[in-house]
Amino acid sequence: MTLPTMAGGIDRGLLRAWCQAVDEGPFHALAVGERIGFDNLEMHTTLTFAAAATERVRLASTLTPADVCHGLGGEIARYPRRRE
Repeated sequence: MTLPTMAGGIDRGLLRAWCQAVDEGPFHALAVGERIGFDNLEMHTTLTFAAAATERVRLASTLTPADVCHGLGGEIARYPRRRE
């Protein structure tokens, strides 16, 4: 389940309720994305919040724009791809 972090009017209580509902429901993962073209909750902060608000589900990011993550783009490009 991906949190609708791009929706307007999200406050701490609503975000906590969403996280807890996913954690208590049939889902096994909770994802957070980031859109760079308009306002939304910052992904890493939201994942941190979700980690504190959940116990069971796994957490994931659906998108990490490397060019806006504090200069990590060049560092990520240097890592070799993992071979299966």
